[in-house]
Amino acid sequence: MSTIEEFLFYSNQTNSVEELCSLFQKSLEIMGFNKYRYGFLTEHKSVGKPANHGLQYNFPDDWMKHYIESGYLDVDPVKNQLSVSRTPFRWDKIDYFLKLNEKEKKVLEEAKDAGLIKGVGLAIHTGPGEVAGFGIASDFKDLEVTDVMLQKINLLAFQFHHRYLSLLQVPEQVADRIVLTSREKDVLSWLASGKSSSVIGEILSISENTVNYHIKQCHKKLEANNRILLVTKAIRLGLIDLISPKFII
Repeated sequence: MSTIEEFLFYSNQTNSVEELCSLFQKSLEIMGFNKYRYGFLTEHKSVGKPANHGLQYNFPDDWMKHYIESGYLDVDPVKNQLSVSRTPFRWDKIDYFLKLNEKEKKVLEEAKDAGLIKGVGLAIHTGPGEVAGFGIASDFKDLEVTDVMLQKINLLAFQFHHRYLSLLQVPEQVADRIVLTSREKDVLSWLASGKSSSVIGEILSISENTVNYHIKQCHKKLEANNRILLVTKAIRLGLIDLISPKFII
């Protein structure tokens, strides 16, 4: 079982934010990242929470104190990029997106001095105007951050965020209001196993277009705007079975 499979499976069994954060941190460490910060960049009305840039983190306390006292929240280029980005990005490549001024460059340089040497930023856009952000870092200067690694971190972060929200919510019978057909459940289960639409069509003996139609219907029913969110939400609500998780990158 891979890191992604294990986190997807076991995070859905966590009963507290502390337990979830511990599992998330251990999963990141396996990939060489030993620091993270997670927060709400905007108000999250879905759980009745205001914007909070540092909800959960294990960044060095000295750095966090310096960051706040220096007013870096307003000039941090990583945070600014998170507000508009839909895909994970490397901190050392951020100048590809933004023309950094001296203050912004200073934030990144001082972060390195604080042990946040290799970093990844990613944002999760869910619900009307709700944006959460992650800063994930490593003090290993020789760590190679590959595109595959970015995809894996993206999956971990998506699952963490949605499980975090579910732990904050007052229990509701959400799943009872969502009715999936048996074919939609089959398609989602195979999608959660990392299968493409064409492969799912071969497995279920239906056309790829029909598979995509079922996925589109599931998007509407679960109010999910991408496949990662669709799968993680279906699993979290218990709409599909994941006894033997096969989420493969």
